[in-house]
Amino acid sequence: MAEPELLRWVATLAATLDRAGVRHALAGGLALALHGQPRATVDIDLVVAPDPASIERARTACASLGILQTRRAIVAFKRLSMVRMIVPPSAGPEPIAVDLLLAPAALPVLERARRHALGKQRIPVVSPEDLVLLKLLRASDQDVVDIRAVAAERTLDRAYLEQRARALGVLTRLRRALR
Repeated sequence: MAEPELLRWVATLAATLDRAGVRHALAGGLALALHGQPRATVDIDLVVAPDPASIERARTACASLGILQTRRAIVAFKRLSMVRMIVPPSAGPEPIAVDLLLAPAALPVLERARRHALGKQRIPVVSPEDLVLLKLLRASDQDVVDIRAVAAERTLDRAYLEQRARALGVLTRLRRALR
């Protein structure tokens, strides 16, 4: 997958969701890069408002772009839910996975998101602290590496992190990741 194709889709998705009135913010590996810690990634993670009307508007907006599988069921994991959609390959050999993440109410991701420059556009991106918390909800080996990279690059609001990690039931994971 060519990186410009991935970034083009991020910009297109952000603009389309803005027009559709869907609150959203970039998360995952691409948000990590915008927070100063670039790493290879091949998917797009977007947090969207978890209410049914927003999810429906997001599905419709994505379908209007030719994204496939927009009617997939919401998959609920232990602490996070998501809808996975697929951008069919056009410029490269691989499709792009687009994950619409539905954050728990204890995590005010969208309220704290800030717009960052991506080319000529400014797109909403989760805060570094909320990125850490989202990654703790999954806590793969790569997520722990990412958390440590963010913590090494930035001064994080530790009080906020501890308060939210406690509410999410991941305080022990947070403390281990930030050792």
